[in-house]
Amino acid sequence: MRKIVLAAGIAALIAGCSSDTELNNAGPFRMLGSIDGDTSLYCDRATNIVYIKYAAGYRGGLSVYYNAEGNPARCNEVR
Repeated sequence: MRKIVLAAGIAALIAGCSSDTELNNAGPFRMLGSIDGDTSLYCDRATNIVYIKYAAGYRGGLSVYYNAEGNPARCNEVR
């Protein structure tokens, strides 16, 4: 029994989480930058639309990021 618990503990340490940047830059979304510690901007590679992501504790959300004209912002418009 002790070996099973030890093996499960080691597996949990090895399978730790990667950062948001590593995960999303390889997939369909590319991280454009962080506004603050809880809010980040992501580019959808397929649609060229920017999304804003908020994640703090057990709260979070994802929404389209709009430009000054009220239209969805394009990835090349955001710095």
